[in-house]
Amino acid sequence: MNEPYSAQDDVTHTLRLQATPYGLPNAMLEIRNDLIATPAAESAMAATLAPVLASALAALTPEPVM
Repeated sequence: MNEPYSAQDDVTHTLRLQATPYGLPNAMLEIRNDLIATPAAESAMAATLAPVLASALAALTPEPVM
């Protein structure tokens, strides 16, 4: 059975090790395995997520000073 969980369930090891101690912005993204079960499904998910992630990164990146 697939049951919900939270960060209290110790699923954020990498974030705690690589991001939080350094004050880096971070997020955890979970994708159901059945949504990326084939190469075509992987490509489709990548195409769906790429613009969303690019937009989020752009919002976090300061504009260069000229």
